Amino acid sequence: MANGVMIFMALYPLRYLKTKVDRLGKADLVYLLTTSVISIAVTAAVVVTLQNGITTYLLAGVASLAVWMSTAWWVGRSRTDAPGTRER
Repeated sequence: MANGVMIFMALYPLRYLKTKVDRLGKADLVYLLTTSVISIAVTAAVVVTLQNGITTYLLAGVASLAVWMSTAWWVGRSRTDAPGTRER
């Protein structure tokens, strides 16, 4: 099951291949894949550190989702075309 979740997290951003994501500051595929890879690394770190059954996978899922969404938000806000920013 955990492998399926990891595969889903790696492939999910592919649905944004031809569209822009306005909520993430118009992040494109490269940024979404980067943030998903970071979240997968966090998931692996949690699983390797805890190693105690279903609780580990639940905590890893929550941690990876939090990391993915916060890094996607950060990347979106740090781009020059993000809402609330202007070119100088």
